[in-house]
Amino acid sequence: MRTRVALILACSLFTHLTFCGEPQGGDCGQPLVGAIAQPSGGVGAESRVVELIPSQKRVYGEYLSEPGVERTLWDQLRSALAKEGLGMHESLLDKMPLEKGTAWVLCNNFPKYVDKRIMRKLPKEKAALIMWEPPVVFPKMYRKKVYKQFGKIFTWDDTLVDGKKFIKMYYPVMHPMIGDVVPFEEKKLLCMVTAFKESGDARELYTERENVVRFFETVKEPVFDLYGYDWDKRAYKSYRGTTESKLATMKNYRFAICFENSRDLKGYITEKIFDAFHAGCVPVYLGASNVCDYIPEGCFIDMRKFGSVRELYSHLDKMSADEYEKYMKNIREFLGSKEAKLFTYEHFVQTIANSLAEI
Repeated sequence: MRTRVALILACSLFTHLTFCGEPQGGDCGQPLVGAIAQPSGGVGAESRVVELIPSQKRVYGEYLSEPGVERTLWDQLRSALAKEGLGMHESLLDKMPLEKGTAWVLCNNFPKYVDKRIMRKLPKEKAALIMWEPPVVFPKMYRKKVYKQFGKIFTWDDTLVDGKKFIKMYYPVMHPMIGDVVPFEEKKLLCMVTAFKESGDARELYTERENVVRFFETVKEPVFDLYGYDWDKRAYKSYRGTTESKLATMKNYRFAICFENSRDLKGYITEKIFDAFHAGCVPVYLGASNVCDYIPEGCFIDMRKFGSVRELYSHLDKMSADEYEKYMKNIREFLGSKEAKLFTYEHFVQTIANSLAEI
């Protein structure tokens, strides 16, 4: 029998649950927080208020919607869980034991600010984790001692997924292509919309992004534009500042550099390639080693096929309108397929709700 109890959600720094969640171009750090969900009939003795944990104390309560209002991914999860007799409630997980009737504590990335003693006392059978970030961003989350603290872990990592404890999760980032696609002849050649970042991890791709920028500094023609936070505007002639709308910017280019944070991680496919699809722009992709298991190769330019950025530039510059339109046709077909629906809000919500309802 499914008990009507409260769900605890620990929200964190997952940065891009909507296309507009990356407002100034690139990898932003905008924290999104889950919305309170009430089971039908309200909160009563059998569904007591327990803890919904935000990513940081400073964003506590900032993204909550009124009950019955669906504005975010978390509002949709709230509604799905309510159908299963589960509610979502918020606090800062600053005391133990848990309230009687607690079903799950669901953490979006490991909540670093919560007292370690409290995390150690958290019952494993009531603890679940959504692993949004890769090791290059959050290395300490990828430790066996962390895994042991949770009964369920939702992850993009195909090497961990077992369908039992480790449940396959897809980033909920798919949107249909815009209707007013800019004609080929009116588009500029290439852009990159991302913040400047650095990392000491051997698998990071921040250096590869910068290598692209450095190459185009040597090209006389103004064929490449760079947008995003924290770049040295004095060092790069291609830098165009930040942008209020990634969509409105990318739609004006034939191609966009879409490199993940990390290379060669199986299943790590984030918003970057889907943002280009949404804008009617062909992505130049580098990231997940098995990307073609999820997205047909005719939908993007695979950076792995080129020995240098110079070779890539030559290929893009010579591409005809007819060849380009084949990519656009492939993208539209993919976005309408059942495979693309794996990356929707709806699929993400049902994955979480169905799994947590199995109590």
